[in-house]
Amino acid sequence: MNQPSSKVVSNQRFISVILLNLIITVGELLGGIFSGSLSLTSDAFHNFSDSLSVLMGLIAQRLGQRSENERETFGYKRAEIISAFLNSLVLLLISLFLSFKAVEHLFHPSAVHVTVMFWVAIISFIGNIISTFLLHPKDDSSLNVKATYLHLLSDTLAAMGVIVGSVIIYFWHLTWIDPLLTILISIYLLTETIPVIRESCAILMQASPNLDYDQMSKDINAISDVTGVHHIHAWQMDEFQIVLSLHVTVSDNRLKDSDETLQNIRHLINDKYHVSHVTIQIEPEHGSHGNHHQMFVQE
Repeated sequence: MNQPSSKVVSNQRFISVILLNLIITVGELLGGIFSGSLSLTSDAFHNFSDSLSVLMGLIAQRLGQRSENERETFGYKRAEIISAFLNSLVLLLISLFLSFKAVEHLFHPSAVHVTVMFWVAIISFIGNIISTFLLHPKDDSSLNVKATYLHLLSDTLAAMGVIVGSVIIYFWHLTWIDPLLTILISIYLLTETIPVIRESCAILMQASPNLDYDQMSKDINAISDVTGVHHIHAWQMDEFQIVLSLHVTVSDNRLKDSDETLQNIRHLINDKYHVSHVTIQIEPEHGSHGNHHQMFVQE
């Protein structure tokens, strides 16, 4: 199934942001070279990485909307998770690199052309505000959109920092404020990026989603005719869809009439635990004394 439209950002918004960030990148790179501002030059690299990030996010979203087929039976949902992971990882590496360069400039500050630095940062800030507005994520937005948005937010903050830094340098001649702002912005980005990396990595590694498995077992065991639950396995296709498989034992004399039991279990798991895809295997209570009677329900 395709993602609901509330989780999808329009292609036009993605493309608009890409073009806007490429324009900002060129402007900031030239401004950074002529002004000698490290924070402005670093913001240019941030913006260029944003353009690549948004392009990757657009491609991943288009792939994620493709339907399931014989080869990709769960569809292409993981494309957006891979994009979120790679985008966040790139932003992490960029933040670490710029922090390293900023520390060097703290000990060896260089002259800065404040006027060029200020006006280029103003233009960049306006452009980045527009970009963040276009791709601002909702509560149910995908990790892909959130990771892409973090790139844009990083440049908005960086541009704001450059503006503040240029004013401080103009009035108080504190040139070390330029690399210091770069370090502070990088630290903030690290705190925002690491959780996205953790979540996307957990999904890619098929880590168990956050479900109360003990309570789930108790709830299933409380259903009539159920005598046991075992082999519970759960994983996520993306941050919205949970897949669950489990084995359920029922009374031997009720094995042939287990349709109602299956439906009760399925409704319980769907309604209470919000699992989108459930596979249930029914087994006899005394499996060692006879052949297993296997039935499957998928939703």
